[in-house]
Amino acid sequence: MPTTRVVSSEGGAPPRSSFLAPCLLIFGFLAALCAFCVAYGLAPPLDASSRAAIRGSVVVITGASSGIGAELAVQYGSLGARVVIGARRRAELEAVAARVRGAGGEAVAVAGDMGVAADCEALIAAAAEHFGGLDTLVVNHAMFDDGLFIERDAAALEATLGAQLRVNVLGAAHLLRAALPLLEASARGGRAVEVSSGTTRIAAPFHPGYGASKSGSNGLFRHVAAELALLRSSVSVTTCVLGMIATPEVTAHEGLRGSAYPVGDTARGIIEAAAARLQVAWVPQWIAFGAHLAYASSALEHVFMNNFYTQKVPAYVQRLESLRRDKRKEQ
Repeated sequence: MPTTRVVSSEGGAPPRSSFLAPCLLIFGFLAALCAFCVAYGLAPPLDASSRAAIRGSVVVITGASSGIGAELAVQYGSLGARVVIGARRRAELEAVAARVRGAGGEAVAVAGDMGVAADCEALIAAAAEHFGGLDTLVVNHAMFDDGLFIERDAAALEATLGAQLRVNVLGAAHLLRAALPLLEASARGGRAVEVSSGTTRIAAPFHPGYGASKSGSNGLFRHVAAELALLRSSVSVTTCVLGMIATPEVTAHEGLRGSAYPVGDTARGIIEAAAARLQVAWVPQWIAFGAHLAYASSALEHVFMNNFYTQKVPAYVQRLESLRRDKRKEQ
């Protein structure tokens, strides 16, 4: 009779199947994560009904003297919205207001500091005074910082983090507090939109105050959204998590220009997310992948940020190398 020979794998190479199963699991996990990131928080393009809802609506936009805020104002204007724009620089605001009118919308410019409660209230009041109400509030303003946390003394922290908390968090709170009664009264259904940052999900070295204050603002919007849900409010709350956008601060670094997402596409994504009343939108969509990697592992988070950001800014690389040399000398 023929015999069956059994060959043991002990001491030899592991069977191919022992490698195949975990590889398939990892591949399946990454494929599922990519699919989730593409689908979750992706706003549909504006359709006819969405455009009709925006036409004639009243929109308040902060941080609108340049960059994303200015582009939001112009795009809302091109859709026929009536726009109230706020920022500290009056001349730049007036220039943006002229662009809005040229695009087919109406515009009122209100200069003010979003770190001052009275200025926040005046901006919201301008919407009621000039246009009779408010349908959409877009909190886009932010104060930015640059530098390592470990190099800041108490005075530097007060000057940077203290100011950022006042502008980025308290300013958002004062705007929401003043706007909510008007948003509740909106016949179109009010919308509160937070222009947030990927730094609330992925830790970004060199910008500790910005990341901390934007995380605070994000927490504020989430808690307000929970309250509004309990009250069965008609006001929707949308958080737009932005990646690396081609603003002047980003494009000043040559290494980041190629990776930065266009400002015009960013503004369109925010408008689409607000129109769809999404809870969370990712602009651009790939930032969702990085955020979920960060949830999975802090090591992956640091590799992601180091490769896609820190190593592309020569000044940051030089500063880190200098600190490492100093640390070795101390040891």
